[in-house]
Amino acid sequence: MARRRPEESGKAVLVMSVMKIVARINAYFPDRNYGFLHQNTNSGVVKHFLHLNNVVSGVPKTGLMARFDSVIGEKGSIAVNVEILGGNQ
Repeated sequence: MARRRPEESGKAVLVMSVMKIVARINAYFPDRNYGFLHQNTNSGVVKHFLHLNNVVSGVPKTGLMARFDSVIGEKGSIAVNVEILGGNQ
């Protein structure tokens, strides 16, 4: 599967981190191919948008863990290069 990059759409994006982020899939809607990841931090929960087009391995399901890069889009944080890890990570 080829990796699609948001910046290919011509919109400017900002990469949030060099290290991969690990977070739990809080909600995933397979009929719509999108969901949300919740990353627990010392200052609270950071929410990231997840779309199936940005998943490079695994099948997203609510409750599973994922490792990803995060970019800032027009509406907030977007998970890209997402690897689904499973529930025991």
